[in-house]
Amino acid sequence: MAGVERARILHRVLQAPELKLVLVRGPAGFGKTTVMQQLHARYRRDGIACAWLAFDAADNEMSRFLRRVARTLQPILGRMDAGATRGGLEAAPQTLQLLNRVAAHRAPFVLFLDDCELLSDRGVVAYFSQLIEQLPPNARLICGTRSVPAQGFARLRAHGQLIDIDAQDLRFAYDEVVEFLNGRRALALTPPQLQGVLDLTEGWIAALSLVAAALLEGEDVEALIATPLAASDELMRYLGDEVLARQPPEFREFLLKTSVVDLLTPALCDAICGSAQGARWLQRIERAHLFVAPVDENRSGYRYQRLFREFLRRQLREQHPDWEGPAQRAAADCFLREGDLMAATDHLLQAGEWDRALSLIDAQVEGLLSAGRHRLVHRWISTLAAQGLALSMRLRLF
Repeated sequence: MAGVERARILHRVLQAPELKLVLVRGPAGFGKTTVMQQLHARYRRDGIACAWLAFDAADNEMSRFLRRVARTLQPILGRMDAGATRGGLEAAPQTLQLLNRVAAHRAPFVLFLDDCELLSDRGVVAYFSQLIEQLPPNARLICGTRSVPAQGFARLRAHGQLIDIDAQDLRFAYDEVVEFLNGRRALALTPPQLQGVLDLTEGWIAALSLVAAALLEGEDVEALIATPLAASDELMRYLGDEVLARQPPEFREFLLKTSVVDLLTPALCDAICGSAQGARWLQRIERAHLFVAPVDENRSGYRYQRLFREFLRRQLREQHPDWEGPAQRAAADCFLREGDLMAATDHLLQAGEWDRALSLIDAQVEGLLSAGRHRLVHRWISTLAAQGLALSMRLRLF
C-alpha cells in the first residue's frame, strides 16, 4: 500500500527505547513487507545501518541459512573468516563466530528478516533464537511472518523488549482508508461510501487494492459495496495461490468443510470433520493467521474473516460440492444436540433436508412469532414453499 504511511505503527516501534525484536505478523496481503520497508526507510534516514534478508524454504538447510545471514550482515559486521561465508559454518567455531560478532558490535544496526514463517528446521529455528538473544542493546531485529513463532520469546516480552504487530494492527483504520482511496487514488468517495468499503474489506489491504482498481475502472461504488467481493476472480486467484494452495491437503479440507458455519468451536468442527482434532486445528489456524479471529478473550470460538469465508464457501461449492451436504447435516445435528434449533434449521435447509427442517420449523414457529422473528419465519417458509412441500395449516396461514 505504497504512499500511505503507517504512522501509528511506526511511532510505536520507533519510540520504544529498550526494543530488541519486532514481530510483524499477519495473513497474506496485510502489508507486512510495506510496514517493514517504511521502518527501513526511517532508520536509514536517521543514519542507522540496516540489512535486509528474505528467507526461502531452502534456508532450512543450516549451512545455507548461516551463510546467507553472515553475508547479509557483512556490510555491518565486516568480513567473516572464509568458512563463515562458504560451506563450513555448521562447525562450532564458525557457528559461534557469527553470534560473537553480533554480540560484540557496538554501533547501532537493524536487521530485517522477511518470510520467517518458512523456517521450520529445529536446528535453524534454535539458532535463530540464539541470534536474537545475542543482539546487543543497540541492535534490533524486525521479522515479517505469516504465522506465530513457536518460540514465544517470553523473556523478551517480560522485559518489554518485544513489540508484536499483528493482523489487527495491520488492518487499515478509517483515516488510512480515506488517505488511500481519496488521497492517493483521488476517488472522492463520501464518508458513508468510505465506511462501506471499510466494512466490506475489514481493513484488509489486498482487498482495498482490488476495490480501488475496480473503482478506477469505472465500477459504481454503491454496487461494489453491495456485491460480495469474493466473487472477484482476481481475489479468488490471490487467495487460492497465496493462502489455500500453501496448506497441506488435510488442512485445506478442514478449512473448506468448516466454512459452512459462522461460529467455529472445537465441538462443531469435530462434528463436521468427523474427528477429535477441532481444538488443535483451530489453534493452528490462529497461529497461521488464516483470516480467523477469536470471538472472546477465552477463545471459546472463532470466526473466519468475512471475505475469506466467502472465498472458502465458493471453493467448496465449485471444487468439492459433494462435501457441502454432509458438512451442513453434521452441523445441524451438532446444533440439535446443543439445543440450538434455529441454527439447526438453517443448516438443514442449506443441506436440502426439507422434511427435517419442516418439522423443526413447525415446532418453533409459535415461539418465534411471539418473539417478533417474523422475517426469519417468512424466509424459512418461503424456502420450503419453493420446494413444493406440503405445509401445515398454520404455516400456510403465515
